[in-house]
Amino acid sequence: AIVALVTLVGLLVWLIQNREAEQARTKLATDALWVEQTLRFQLSVDEDMLVRLGLDAANDVDAATLETRARLHMAANPEVLSIVWHDVSGKPVLVVPGITAPDDAELVARLVQGGSATSRPVYGSVRGNQVTFGIKARDDAGIMTATVSLPIMLERHIPWWIAEQYGVRIAGLDGNVLAKRGDSETGTGSGHSISFDPPLRGTVLQIMPHASGKTSAKV
Repeated sequence: AIVALVTLVGLLVWLIQNREAEQARTKLATDALWVEQTLRFQLSVDEDMLVRLGLDAANDVDAATLETRARLHMAANPEVLSIVWHDVSGKPVLVVPGITAPDDAELVARLVQGGSATSRPVYGSVRGNQVTFGIKARDDAGIMTATVSLPIMLERHIPWWIAEQYGVRIAGLDGNVLAKRGDSETGTGSGHSISFDPPLRGTVLQIMPHASGKTSAKV
Protein backbone atom coordinates (compact mmCIF):
# COMPACT_ATOMS: atom_id res chain seq x y z
CA ALA A 1 0.00 0.00 0.00
CA ILE A 2 2.83 2.36 0.91
CA VAL A 3 4.64 1.62 -2.36
CA ALA A 4 1.45 2.25 -4.32
CA LEU A 5 0.92 5.55 -2.48
CA VAL A 6 4.49 6.70 -3.15
CA THR A 7 4.10 5.73 -6.81
CA LEU A 8 0.84 7.67 -7.06
CA VAL A 9 2.35 10.74 -5.44
CA GLY A 10 5.33 10.54 -7.77
CA LEU A 11 3.02 10.27 -10.77
CA LEU A 12 1.02 13.30 -9.63
CA VAL A 13 4.21 15.35 -9.19
CA TRP A 14 5.38 14.32 -12.66
CA LEU A 15 2.03 15.27 -14.21
CA ILE A 16 2.05 18.67 -12.50
CA GLN A 17 5.63 19.38 -13.56
CA ASN A 18 4.90 18.27 -17.11
CA ARG A 19 1.84 20.52 -17.28
CA GLU A 20 3.78 23.49 -15.93
CA ALA A 21 6.57 22.90 -18.44
CA GLU A 22 4.05 22.76 -21.30
CA GLN A 23 2.42 25.98 -20.11
CA ALA A 24 5.84 27.65 -19.96
CA ARG A 25 6.65 26.50 -23.51
CA THR A 26 3.31 27.80 -24.78
CA LYS A 27 3.84 31.16 -23.08
CA LEU A 28 7.37 31.40 -24.48
CA ALA A 29 6.16 30.73 -28.02
CA THR A 30 3.31 33.22 -27.66
CA ASP A 31 5.60 35.95 -26.31
CA ALA A 32 8.14 35.25 -29.07
CA LEU A 33 5.46 35.71 -31.74
CA TRP A 34 4.38 38.96 -30.09
CA VAL A 35 7.98 40.24 -30.15
CA GLU A 36 8.37 39.23 -33.79
CA GLN A 37 5.19 41.01 -34.86
CA THR A 38 6.12 44.13 -32.86
CA LEU A 39 9.52 44.39 -34.55
CA ARG A 40 8.10 43.68 -38.01
CA PHE A 41 5.47 46.37 -37.46
CA GLN A 42 8.09 48.95 -36.49
CA LEU A 43 10.18 48.16 -39.54
CA SER A 44 7.04 48.51 -41.67
CA VAL A 45 6.49 51.98 -40.16
CA ASP A 46 10.01 52.98 -41.21
CA GLU A 47 9.51 51.39 -44.64
CA ASP A 48 6.26 53.31 -45.20
CA MET A 49 8.03 56.54 -44.33
CA LEU A 50 10.72 55.80 -46.91
CA VAL A 51 8.11 54.98 -49.57
CA ARG A 52 6.41 58.34 -48.97
CA LEU A 53 9.71 60.21 -49.14
CA GLY A 54 10.68 58.34 -52.30
CA LEU A 55 7.40 59.28 -53.95
CA ASP A 56 7.77 62.89 -52.80
CA ALA A 57 11.26 63.06 -54.28
CA ALA A 58 10.06 61.50 -57.54
CA ASN A 59 7.31 64.14 -57.70
CA ASP A 60 9.84 66.98 -57.34
CA VAL A 61 9.15 67.93 -53.73
CA ASP A 62 11.93 70.35 -52.78
CA ALA A 63 14.93 69.18 -50.74
CA ALA A 64 14.12 71.40 -47.75
CA THR A 65 10.70 69.80 -47.37
CA LEU A 66 12.16 66.30 -47.76
CA GLU A 67 14.76 67.05 -45.09
CA THR A 68 12.12 68.38 -42.68
CA ARG A 69 9.98 65.26 -43.11
CA ALA A 70 13.00 62.99 -42.70
CA ARG A 71 14.10 64.74 -39.50
CA LEU A 72 10.60 64.57 -38.04
CA HIS A 73 10.47 60.82 -38.57
CA MET A 74 13.97 60.30 -37.17
CA ALA A 75 13.12 62.34 -34.06
CA ALA A 76 10.11 60.13 -33.37
CA ASN A 77 11.89 56.91 -34.38
CA PRO A 78 15.53 57.12 -33.19
CA GLU A 79 16.40 53.67 -34.53
CA VAL A 80 16.57 55.37 -37.95
CA LEU A 81 20.16 56.63 -38.05
CA SER A 82 20.09 58.20 -41.51
CA ILE A 83 17.97 58.94 -44.55
CA VAL A 84 19.78 59.57 -47.83
CA TRP A 85 18.40 60.77 -51.16
CA HIS A 86 20.49 59.75 -54.17
CA ASP A 87 20.18 60.88 -57.77
CA VAL A 88 19.61 58.41 -60.63
CA SER A 89 23.35 57.64 -60.75
CA GLY A 90 23.46 56.83 -57.03
CA LYS A 91 25.24 60.02 -55.97
CA PRO A 92 24.00 61.41 -52.61
CA VAL A 93 21.95 64.57 -53.01
CA LEU A 94 20.58 65.00 -49.50
CA VAL A 95 22.03 63.29 -46.40
CA VAL A 96 20.21 63.47 -43.07
CA PRO A 97 21.42 64.08 -40.41
CA GLY A 98 24.77 64.92 -42.04
CA ILE A 99 27.44 63.93 -44.54
CA THR A 100 28.94 61.26 -42.24
CA ALA A 101 25.59 59.46 -41.81
CA PRO A 102 25.70 55.69 -42.54
CA ASP A 103 24.56 54.31 -45.90
CA ASP A 104 25.02 51.14 -47.98
CA ALA A 105 26.83 51.79 -51.25
CA GLU A 106 26.40 48.17 -52.33
CA LEU A 107 22.62 48.37 -51.99
CA VAL A 108 22.50 51.71 -53.82
CA ALA A 109 24.56 50.27 -56.68
CA ARG A 110 22.21 47.27 -56.88
CA LEU A 111 19.16 49.55 -57.12
CA VAL A 112 20.85 51.72 -59.75
CA GLN A 113 21.78 48.69 -61.85
CA GLY A 114 18.32 47.18 -61.44
CA GLY A 115 16.83 50.17 -63.20
CA SER A 116 13.17 49.41 -62.51
CA ALA A 117 11.09 51.02 -59.80
CA THR A 118 10.40 49.07 -56.58
CA SER A 119 7.01 49.19 -54.87
CA ARG A 120 8.47 48.32 -51.46
CA PRO A 121 11.91 48.92 -49.94
CA VAL A 122 14.70 46.47 -50.74
CA TYR A 123 16.99 45.43 -47.87
CA GLY A 124 20.74 45.24 -47.99
CA SER A 125 22.87 42.92 -45.89
CA VAL A 126 23.14 43.46 -42.13
CA ARG A 127 26.43 45.28 -41.52
CA GLY A 128 27.63 45.12 -37.95
CA ASN A 129 24.46 45.97 -36.04
CA GLN A 130 22.86 48.12 -38.76
CA VAL A 131 20.80 47.46 -41.87
CA THR A 132 19.94 49.74 -44.79
CA PHE A 133 16.89 49.50 -47.02
CA GLY A 134 16.15 51.54 -50.11
CA ILE A 135 13.50 52.29 -52.68
CA LYS A 136 13.38 53.57 -56.25
CA ALA A 137 9.92 55.07 -56.55
CA ARG A 138 10.01 55.51 -60.32
CA ASP A 139 12.13 54.18 -63.18
CA ASP A 140 13.51 57.66 -63.88
CA ALA A 141 13.72 58.72 -60.21
CA GLY A 142 16.54 58.69 -57.71
CA ILE A 143 16.94 56.33 -54.77
CA MET A 144 15.98 56.89 -51.13
CA THR A 145 17.65 54.85 -48.39
CA ALA A 146 17.29 54.58 -44.62
CA THR A 147 19.69 52.94 -42.17
CA VAL A 148 18.35 51.40 -38.96
CA SER A 149 20.22 50.52 -35.76
CA LEU A 150 19.13 47.07 -34.58
CA PRO A 151 20.18 47.59 -30.92
CA ILE A 152 18.22 50.85 -30.70
CA MET A 153 15.20 49.19 -32.30
CA LEU A 154 15.25 46.45 -29.67
CA GLU A 155 15.85 48.90 -26.84
CA ARG A 156 12.93 51.12 -27.84
CA HIS A 157 10.37 48.59 -28.98
CA ILE A 158 10.84 45.63 -26.61
CA PRO A 159 8.89 46.67 -23.48
CA TRP A 160 10.19 46.22 -19.96
CA TRP A 161 7.72 43.45 -19.15
CA ILE A 162 9.25 41.32 -21.91
CA ALA A 163 12.82 42.32 -21.00
CA GLU A 164 12.15 41.36 -17.37
CA GLN A 165 11.40 37.79 -18.38
CA TYR A 166 13.55 37.16 -21.45
CA GLY A 167 16.70 37.98 -23.30
CA VAL A 168 15.81 39.02 -26.86
CA ARG A 169 18.42 38.76 -29.61
CA ILE A 170 18.78 39.14 -33.33
CA ALA A 171 21.51 36.76 -34.46
CA GLY A 172 23.07 35.53 -37.67
CA LEU A 173 22.74 31.94 -38.81
CA ASP A 174 26.30 31.43 -37.54
CA GLY A 175 25.15 32.32 -34.01
CA ASN A 176 26.80 35.75 -34.01
CA VAL A 177 24.66 38.13 -31.94
CA LEU A 178 23.90 41.29 -33.93
CA ALA A 179 21.74 43.01 -31.31
CA LYS A 180 20.22 42.14 -27.97
CA ARG A 181 17.82 43.54 -25.39
CA GLY A 182 18.63 42.77 -21.77
CA ASP A 183 22.01 41.97 -20.24
CA SER A 184 20.95 39.32 -17.73
CA GLU A 185 22.13 35.74 -18.03
CA THR A 186 19.72 33.37 -19.70
CA GLY A 187 18.63 30.11 -18.20
CA THR A 188 19.76 26.68 -19.25
CA GLY A 189 16.36 25.77 -20.70
CA SER A 190 15.68 26.02 -24.38
CA GLY A 191 14.54 29.32 -25.86
CA HIS A 192 12.50 30.00 -28.96
CA SER A 193 13.89 31.00 -32.37
CA ILE A 194 11.99 32.50 -35.30
CA SER A 195 13.41 33.26 -38.72
CA PHE A 196 13.67 37.01 -39.28
CA ASP A 197 14.46 36.57 -42.97
CA PRO A 198 12.81 38.48 -44.55
CA PRO A 199 13.33 41.29 -43.86
CA LEU A 200 16.84 40.77 -42.46
CA ARG A 201 18.71 38.28 -44.62
CA GLY A 202 20.35 35.39 -42.78
CA THR A 203 19.01 36.25 -39.33
CA VAL A 204 16.91 34.71 -36.58
CA LEU A 205 15.05 36.26 -33.67
CA GLN A 206 15.79 34.51 -30.39
CA ILE A 207 13.90 34.85 -27.11
CA MET A 208 15.30 33.05 -24.07
CA PRO A 209 14.05 32.99 -20.45
CA HIS A 210 16.34 34.62 -17.92
CA ALA A 211 18.17 32.44 -15.43
CA SER A 212 16.26 31.88 -12.21
CA GLY A 213 16.43 34.96 -10.01
CA LYS A 214 17.84 37.11 -12.81
CA THR A 215 15.91 39.97 -14.42
CA SER A 216 16.73 42.97 -16.52
CA ALA A 217 16.24 46.42 -15.12
CA LYS A 218 12.98 48.16 -16.01
CA VAL A 219 13.21 50.95 -18.55
